[in-house]
Amino acid sequence: MRTVDDMRNGIQKAVSRLVEIPEIVLGFFRDPKLAYIGISVG
Repeated sequence: MRTVDDMRNGIQKAVSRLVEIPEIVLGFFRDPKLAYIGISVG
């Protein structure tokens, strides 16, 4: 079983990877199959 510290460390590592490589996140929004995910202003 994972401790709170294990979970916190895992989340921090994942977030730091996403911050270092924003193309990963931006790639989701460029994918035409995922075009329904977007910001609606209204």
